[in-house]
Amino acid sequence: MNGTTPTLEVKDLRLKVKKIGLEVVKSVSFSIKPGETVALLGESGAGKSSLFRSILQLLPGSEWDQSGSIQVLGTPIMGKSPRELEAVRGPKVRCIFQEPALSLNPSLKVERQFKEAISVVCPDLSAEQIQQQMDEAIINGGLLPETIRNKYPGDLSGGQRQRVGIAMSLCAPAPLLLADEPSNSLDSVTITELVETMLRLKQTGQIGSLLIVTHDFGVLKALGCERVLFMDDGHLFEVGNIQEVLSNPRQPKLAEMVSLMNAIDSMEHQIHQLPTKKAPETLVGAKEVSFGYLKRSFLRQTRLSTLKDINFTIKENHFVGVVGNSGSGKSTLCKLITQELSDHQGELTFDGKPIEAWRASKNKQQFHRQLQIIFQEPADTFDPSLTMGENLKECFSAMGLSESEVESAFDELLDLLLLDRRMLSEQPAKLSGGQKQRFALMRAFASKPKLLLADEPFNNLDLIAQQRLIELLLARKQDKDNPLGCILVSHDMGVVAKLCDQVLVFDQGQIVEQGPTDQIIHQPKHPATKRLIHAAATLGSIQL
Repeated sequence: MNGTTPTLEVKDLRLKVKKIGLEVVKSVSFSIKPGETVALLGESGAGKSSLFRSILQLLPGSEWDQSGSIQVLGTPIMGKSPRELEAVRGPKVRCIFQEPALSLNPSLKVERQFKEAISVVCPDLSAEQIQQQMDEAIINGGLLPETIRNKYPGDLSGGQRQRVGIAMSLCAPAPLLLADEPSNSLDSVTITELVETMLRLKQTGQIGSLLIVTHDFGVLKALGCERVLFMDDGHLFEVGNIQEVLSNPRQPKLAEMVSLMNAIDSMEHQIHQLPTKKAPETLVGAKEVSFGYLKRSFLRQTRLSTLKDINFTIKENHFVGVVGNSGSGKSTLCKLITQELSDHQGELTFDGKPIEAWRASKNKQQFHRQLQIIFQEPADTFDPSLTMGENLKECFSAMGLSESEVESAFDELLDLLLLDRRMLSEQPAKLSGGQKQRFALMRAFASKPKLLLADEPFNNLDLIAQQRLIELLLARKQDKDNPLGCILVSHDMGVVAKLCDQVLVFDQGQIVEQGPTDQIIHQPKHPATKRLIHAAATLGSIQL
């Protein structure tokens, strides 16, 4: 290959869904030169993920019509057989998928999956070399090999699974890396480490060119993207480099997104002035709460401590941010509150009752109406055999919502969350990650709960959808009849600073610092808090 041959060249690509005749990608053409870092922006559902899957030839021919040309290193790949594509996927093109954790086999330990992935791409390596390459990849993913290798994916937190999926994508060199929302579910410290790793791998030649989809402009600035492509309704536009996009966006829809980003940034000092009741009641209370997962072996069983002596109080109508590195215990706390996990030590209460009292059958329906959760990985929470409408109605029925309440929820939330009513007849697999996330938001808000447990709710959302979610959260917080309290689990200190009244900082299963948001952001005391805030400031998500 000579120096002028593009790493990737796409010409007049058209993608159409056969069943409904919808053209998702419309006459798209672009190329990426060796060594370039190119960003692909656009609203959720604009066609970005479909474009990625087409580049890898992962769209099933029975469901999609594809026309045009895709060349990798000068070799056409459209129409190739699965065996021929094996020489492209992995050796020439590697991909970080939008939900990389879903590509992990739940029945195999992490070590075996890494070794299989490396041996397929690098069959000539010895066992010792494979082990070394695996450990380097795990470290590049921000994890310690000795703590991850012998675990199953189900033993890891959502953020840890995300990093394992990323590490597997970076475990072997490739001329082209496709990265679809790689910073989802990652804390600010890990995001900065991921950016540094990508830059280092590009400098050493392990990654040739990079095509990245993200809604995080801080990541794009840190990567120094030379070119930005923007998708709108299936069309592709070349809009300049990242600095030009931020200072003078030339495409109207992109200008709207940049304007919204600036508007969200400016909201930081407005959130904390919202009116609240004079004496709000305690919504969630924890006193000396500890929890450990039970690990059974042939001869004995041990309990692995995950939470240690947790103490906090959350008042109704208050928004509380829960932050910390992956695996620090945040999601475990949420599972205890929702009763997905039990057998904890200490006192845990919700709405004035011990959490155990809500397990009685007579209280369950009321419990699920008053407490809703937005899960970290929404794709896992929808039945793939049902349409989205059937999924939602099944959940609403379990909550005891009447038909009129269901229709009212559809009327209010579909437009607000930028969802088309026709999507209710589609199965989850036919929707983008952002669309599934917005349906998860709709499911959580429909019953007008007292408490919302939001585990990374901004994942997969473009800036326009993020703005709509912020507006909805604030409107529900100020609702006089049904005021909302929220536990916002997030790796993004910037989001927490904009939305939350107080912050709990988790580290290694303990709350190491808690207090009013402004105090935590501007006067952090614990080293774990300082690391998170410094990383967030580096990415530009907070201003110190």
